[in-house]
Amino acid sequence: MADDRTRWTDRTGVFDLLTNETRVGIVAELAARLGDDRDGRDLSFSELRRRVEGRETGNFSYHLEPLEGTLVERTERGTYRLTERGAYLASVLAAGFYEEHELRTVAKEVGPCPECDEPLECRHENGLLRIACANDHAAAQILMPRSQLERRSADELVTAATAVAHYHTSLVRRGVCPLCHGTTEGTLEEGPAERPHVTYRCRHCGVAGFGAPGVFLLDHPAVVAFLHEHGIDAREIPPWSPLLADGGSVDSTVVSRDPPRLRCRVRLEGDELQLGFDVAAGRTRLEGPAGESAGDDGGGNGG
Repeated sequence: MADDRTRWTDRTGVFDLLTNETRVGIVAELAARLGDDRDGRDLSFSELRRRVEGRETGNFSYHLEPLEGTLVERTERGTYRLTERGAYLASVLAAGFYEEHELRTVAKEVGPCPECDEPLECRHENGLLRIACANDHAAAQILMPRSQLERRSADELVTAATAVAHYHTSLVRRGVCPLCHGTTEGTLEEGPAERPHVTYRCRHCGVAGFGAPGVFLLDHPAVVAFLHEHGIDAREIPPWSPLLADGGSVDSTVVSRDPPRLRCRVRLEGDELQLGFDVAAGRTRLEGPAGESAGDDGGGNGG
C-alpha cells in the first residue's frame, strides 16, 4: 500500500506545476494555438511573455523553465509550444471535466429500462451522462464534460453518447481500457431477470464497462453485415436500449461459467445469426447451427 502511495505522489508533480497563475497562463496561451496547423502552434519567447504578462505579471523565465520538457517544448527555431502531454492535459482542463456540475436532465424517454421497462432518462452530473430510470437502474454512464452541454442539443448529446459508448465497449472487449489503456478482463454475472450480464474491468485503474452480452457483439463483422442486410446501422443502436426493435431479439445462453462462455443468437425478421462469445478473452466467433466455429474476430486480451 505504501508503494502505491509513493507511486501516486510521484505522478502528481505535473499538477504542482499548475498551482501558479503565470504557469497556467503559459499553458492557456499555448493551448489557444492548438487549433492552428502544426507549424502555427508555437509562439516566440517575447510573444508568449507579452500575452501572459498582459494578464499576470511575474518572473516569466522562472515560471517557464519548470514547464519545459513536461508540458512545454522548445522547437529548433527557439519558439515554444505544448508537448503532446501538455496538449492532452490542457484539453481536459478546457473541457471542464473537473468543474462542479449541477444535476441537469438532458433528455427524457431515451428508451425503456432493460431491468424494469420504465422510461430511461439521460441526466448530467459531475462530468457524467447517466442513463437511468426512476427506479435508479443505471443502463449506462458516459464521461461527458459540461462544455458539451453548452455546445450540443439534447439529440446531439445522445448521439455523441451513443458513439462514445460503442467505442468504449469495443475497446474493453478487446482488452483495452479506454482511459488508461490498461488490460481489461471480462466476467459473467447474473443480470436483470436472471439473464447473463457481462462486465469488463481494468486491472490497472478499475474502470468498468458493463451491459447485456449483445452490446459487445455490435462491432462483429458478421453482426454488422446481418443488421445492414435488414436496413439497420449497428453504429446507431444505443447500447442502453433494446438492441433490436420490430420483433428482433438477441438471446444469450450460458455454455460455461469457468471459463465464462456464451452462445448468442441474433434473430430478426425470421433470420438468425449465431455466435460464440468467450467473455474472459473477449473473443466472438461465428457459429453454425450445431455450435461449430466458422470464424473468429480475434478478440484482444488473450484471456
